[in-house]
Amino acid sequence: MVKAGQESPKTFEQQLEAISAELVDLLGRKNRNYGASFDRQMSEYGLPASLIRMDDKLSRLKALSTNEVADEVGESIDDTLLDLAGYALMTLRYLRGNDT
Repeated sequence: MVKAGQESPKTFEQQLEAISAELVDLLGRKNRNYGASFDRQMSEYGLPASLIRMDDKLSRLKALSTNEVADEVGESIDDTLLDLAGYALMTLRYLRGNDT
């Protein structure tokens, strides 16, 4: 998302870097709010914990894209895609053993 006064990224790589920076910031804030609950669930339940969360986000994305359900919580397609990417990134991080 480009904020007022910022120039929009031009290249494919710049666009991905901007989205990645936004995602890293979002994940850091959520991790502080939730107290690393993702790592705890992965430790306790393994990969299915992540798959369930990602499946929930895919279901949400399908509902938003087909307007099956009214959005009552203010979650946009953009928000849902960031969350889905975040779960994939956190899962990869966890599986690689970077749990600090």
